[in-house]
Amino acid sequence: MNITVKSFLLVFLICNASHAATWFVGIDNNECHFSDIQAAIDASSSGDEIRIASSGSPYINAFALPFQITHSLSIVGGYETCSDANNDIENNTMPEISSGDLTMDAFVVDNGGVPAEYSFENLVVSNSDTGILLLAVNATFSLSNVHFSENNMGMNSTTTSGIDVNVDNSLFEANSDGAILCVSGDSSFNLTNSEIKNHHISSATGVSALTFLAGCDVNIEYSVIQENSFPGNGGALNLQGGSSVNLTHVLFKNNQADSDLNGSGTGGALYANDNVNIEARATCFENNLASRGGAMALYGGSTITARRDVDNTGCHQYKGNTAQFSGGVIYMEGTSTTANLVDPIITENRANSAVVGDLEVGADLTLTNALITSNGDNGSNNFNDLNLFESGVQGQGGSLELQYSTIADNLVTGVTFNNGLFSSVRVSSSIISESNGNIYQAADPSVGIFECLIAHEDQSYNGVPGTILVADPLFENRTNGNYRLSSVSPAIDFCYQPQSLAGINTDYEADSRGVDHPEVTDNLGPYDLGFDAFDHLRLFRNGFNLCEI
Repeated sequence: MNITVKSFLLVFLICNASHAATWFVGIDNNECHFSDIQAAIDASSSGDEIRIASSGSPYINAFALPFQITHSLSIVGGYETCSDANNDIENNTMPEISSGDLTMDAFVVDNGGVPAEYSFENLVVSNSDTGILLLAVNATFSLSNVHFSENNMGMNSTTTSGIDVNVDNSLFEANSDGAILCVSGDSSFNLTNSEIKNHHISSATGVSALTFLAGCDVNIEYSVIQENSFPGNGGALNLQGGSSVNLTHVLFKNNQADSDLNGSGTGGALYANDNVNIEARATCFENNLASRGGAMALYGGSTITARRDVDNTGCHQYKGNTAQFSGGVIYMEGTSTTANLVDPIITENRANSAVVGDLEVGADLTLTNALITSNGDNGSNNFNDLNLFESGVQGQGGSLELQYSTIADNLVTGVTFNNGLFSSVRVSSSIISESNGNIYQAADPSVGIFECLIAHEDQSYNGVPGTILVADPLFENRTNGNYRLSSVSPAIDFCYQPQSLAGINTDYEADSRGVDHPEVTDNLGPYDLGFDAFDHLRLFRNGFNLCEI
C-alpha cells in the first residue's frame, strides 16, 4: 500500500469515527440493516443511533437473551418502515420490545465503568422481567415516550451509582413488581409529564410502585400517580435513606398502602423514613388509603414542605383520603420529623381517629393559611371520626401549630385538638367554627396555647385574654363552601400579629395581611383571621375556585 492510499485510509477512519452512524432495524425492505436489535447493537459504535421500524414488532432477541448494551447509544422508534426511518418520516408508531419471557430482562445496560450516555425514545417495553436493567455507573439516561407495560419491573437500578435518569412523557403501567426501583447512592431520577398507574404489588416483601432508597434523589413534575397498591408502606411512593425529593404539580390519586388489610402499611400515597427531605409544589392527594396516614406517613427525621406553586397557582389539596386507624391525611412519628403545609385545602378525609393528622414521638406539624372543612361524617360507614387532630396520644410527644387558618363544618365525634402526654398545640389568628363539640382536650402534662381566635366555644381551653371571641365569623357564602370573610365579618381587623407569626405576610390568595380597613373599627389590631384575609377589591375578581387540578 503506497503512502497516498495509507493517508486516504487514515483520513477516512478519522472522519468516520467523528460522525455517528445510524442503523435501521426491521423486516420490511432492503433498507433495513438488521432484523434483530442485538445484531444492530453489536455492529454499532459509541454514539450511534439505532432506528427501529414498527413493522417488525414485537422484537424479541433471537438468542433468547436480554438485549445487551455497553457503549453510548440511542434506540429510537416512531417509524413504520426502515424506508421511513432512512428518510426521517416519523408517524408516532411505537415498536414493542420484549424479552419474550417474564423471567428475562428486555434491556441490560452496563457501561463497564466508562462514562456513557443512553437514549430511548418512542418504544413499548413489555412482558419482560425488567424492562431496562441499569448496571451502569457514571452514566446518563434519557427516555422520552417510552411505555413500560406488564413487565415484572419497569426500570431497576439496584447495583448502580452515579447515574442520572431523565424520563419524559412516558407511561409505567401494570408492572407487577413496580415501576421504578433505585437503590443507589449519588443517583437521580427525573420524571416529567408522565403517568405511573395500576401497579398492584402482592407481596409485602416487595417494593412500592416507585421506590427510591439509599440516597437516590427524585424529581417528579407535571405527572399523575394513580391506582397503585402495596401491602406494606407507601402505596405509590416509598422514600428512604436520606433521599432528596421534589414534587411539582403532581397528583396522587386512588393509591393504597396496607392493601392486604393486616394493619401494617402506612402512607397511602407516600411514605418517607430515615431523613428524607421533600419539597412539594402544587401537589394534591386524593382518595388514598392506608392503615395510618391516608395521604402520607413520615418517620425517622423525614421532612416535607408543601405549598402552592411559586406564583401562588396550582392546587395544594388533600381530599377524600382515609386511614383505617389514625391520620386520615398525615401520620408522623419521630423526633425531628416535620411537616410544613402552606395554603392547603383539607376536605372530606376520614379516619377512626385523628381525621386529619396524628403526631407522635416528637413529630411537628405546622399548617399555615389552611382551609380545613367537611372532614369526617359523624362516625358513619365504619369510621369513628374521633378527633380532628391528635398529638402524642399513642406515643407521647407531638407538636401542632395552626396559624392563619380556618376550621369549619367538620363532622367529628370528638374534639378538634386532642393533646396527649408531653405534647403541645398552638393555634393563632384562626377561625374555628363547628356546629358543636369542644375544641380542646388534653392530658397532663401538655401545653395548649390559643391566641387571636374567633371560635364556636371558649370553655374547653384558656386563651390569651381579650383575643378570643365566640361568634359567627360570617363567611361570604358558607352554604356553598365559600369560607372567605364577608364585608361584615367580625374577623376583619380583629387582632395584632402574634410574635410567633412574624414573617407571615400573605394569605391564601397572596393578598397582604395586616391591611387596615378604615371602615372597620379595630378590635386589637388590623390583622384579619383565617386562611383568607378580607379584600374589598375581590368583587372585581373572577369567581373563587379553591382548587383546580
